[in-house]
Amino acid sequence: MAAPQSLFPGPVDRRAVLRIAATAHDAAVLPEGPERIVPPMMSVWRRLLLGVVLLAGSVLAVWVITVGAWDDEGFFPWYWNVLWLFFPWIFLVQAWLPYLAGWKRYAESRRFIDHYAAFRQESVRVPGTVTGTLVRTAESNDAVSALVVKVHYEWPPGKPSDVVVASRAPGIRRSEAPENGDPAFIWIERDAGRASSGASASSAKARMLVQLSRAARTERRPASTTVGLAEELEALAVLHRNGELSSEEFTAAKARLLG
Repeated sequence: MAAPQSLFPGPVDRRAVLRIAATAHDAAVLPEGPERIVPPMMSVWRRLLLGVVLLAGSVLAVWVITVGAWDDEGFFPWYWNVLWLFFPWIFLVQAWLPYLAGWKRYAESRRFIDHYAAFRQESVRVPGTVTGTLVRTAESNDAVSALVVKVHYEWPPGKPSDVVVASRAPGIRRSEAPENGDPAFIWIERDAGRASSGASASSAKARMLVQLSRAARTERRPASTTVGLAEELEALAVLHRNGELSSEEFTAAKARLLG
């Protein structure tokens, strides 16, 4: 998700992970394990099986559409074959891009999980403040489908800095989204602030974890009703069916809504 240059200093920092905790106490504490941070992931074998299905479907679509409409006799204009060569890919690309993006998210999550124990030992907690937000909600409901947050902090001490971090399907309502001035808790590797920008960008580790609390927003709204919860679950289901959320993101967001 692109961020306006007028509000954010640059693109989302892919080294940073954003977690929205249920309470301020939870936000101030680093979880024992990565399970509360990283949503459940589809296994490698299921991803490979899905790739095989997509490949078979693509071959079948090209065979039925392109080969079936191919003009070998020159009866139609020259652009006829070119048109039917690219036509099925208008739809196939929409299936392949989310699949490839899922592999990228899987690799990023896997690296975070593999290095979490070391990250937990090596990181230092730094206070921060939310200075900008972008919130995307479902069309039929106020459930947040994507969240981008800019956080200001100082690390090393006395050196002001900002980080832009994002989360898909954070499992909160629009009324619970962070606002400017909200406190943030940031865990950074002790040498992250001293590393060069080139080294930071190429690091294989997740170097930063940003935790915010939705408690402040929760205190300002009435208790949710069963009807409202059902509407939010339906909104998440619509996003999942439209391909905007992967299966693991949908499962994690649903679990957060249900508590």
